[in-house]
Amino acid sequence: GPRDGWAGKFGGFYGDVTFQGILPYYYESVAPQGVHNEAELDRCIFNQMGDNPRKSTYKFPRATPLDEKKMGFHDTKQCRDGRTDCSDTDCQRIHPKDSVTTHFTFCKKPWDCSQGNPGTVVAPTCLGLLKEWYGIRRELEDWWLLPSPRNNNEIETNSKNNDILLN
Repeated sequence: GPRDGWAGKFGGFYGDVTFQGILPYYYESVAPQGVHNEAELDRCIFNQMGDNPRKSTYKFPRATPLDEKKMGFHDTKQCRDGRTDCSDTDCQRIHPKDSVTTHFTFCKKPWDCSQGNPGTVVAPTCLGLLKEWYGIRRELEDWWLLPSPRNNNEIETNSKNNDILLN
């Protein structure tokens, strides 16, 4: 079916047909057994989501509110991963410049015009990650607009009005 995942395996979960599905498929089905090395990466640096490691009194995971009374919920002391201390994975407080890759589930997708979880501790992190995404997107769009040289002609820029001319 359309959601069977890679090679009919590793499907049936959100993101299964994307990068989230291809990695388990590769390491469990393609890579020679026992040959590849594994290392657990810091999820606040690689695949940064800005998520809160603690459970919330809200009905689903939320960022730590700046004003608990105004927001109507608060963090509990219970870690979402079952450990007794999860302060080492408080990704909502990691500066975006310290992240290598980002996953926009918690901060919301940039193309949905996310506001970055206002009123919460994670807002500066989410806004920073979104700003970086828009910067990279702008670089891509600028690159798409570059003319391609024809017949090995060189491209020169008319600095007076920034027109691109073909010689």
